[in-house]
Amino acid sequence: MRDADRKLASAVVMVAWAVAGCAVASALIASGQASVARPTAEAEDARGPDAVRQAADILQRESQCLAQVIYYEARSESEAGQRAVAEVVLNRVNSPAYPKSICGVVYQGSERDTGCQFSFTCDGSMKAAVQPLAWSKAVRLAQTLVLGYHGDTLVGTATHYHADYVAPEWGTELRKTKQIGRHIFYSDNKVADRG
Repeated sequence: MRDADRKLASAVVMVAWAVAGCAVASALIASGQASVARPTAEAEDARGPDAVRQAADILQRESQCLAQVIYYEARSESEAGQRAVAEVVLNRVNSPAYPKSICGVVYQGSERDTGCQFSFTCDGSMKAAVQPLAWSKAVRLAQTLVLGYHGDTLVGTATHYHADYVAPEWGTELRKTKQIGRHIFYSDNKVADRG
């Protein structure tokens, strides 16, 4: 395949993905199963003829980062357990205390030896080959969540979690909200969760 053909095929796939995403999101919003997420500053800056491509790139990049969290942090969990972990990332995006993008939240502190918010971003986990089925499930769930499907929250306002076989120091400083599978979820919000 020639380079021009590859570029055209790539553009067609990106536009098709964006159109499909918009159709799914519109249906979910119309049915009341989704809400419109706050756009990132990068998305708000997209203007002109490249706006659709930029938006598709952002959507794909954010979905990829969320899929990585789901895969590396919760691939052995049920779908509810995977979604709960993803909800923590989305809760952080919506909190003024964290970066305003999914990728920003996921990779916050990864440049420091001890500052990783999510261990897979600095412990070498991403060097191992992925399990194709588990990865494809993580991607599908991430795309659904990034497109705005939220339904009822599983973890309320939780912004933290850890596996049940570790005991981080911060665990005593936050309010435990629930346990789903092997993960225990916490909120720094002192008001009771509704989820």
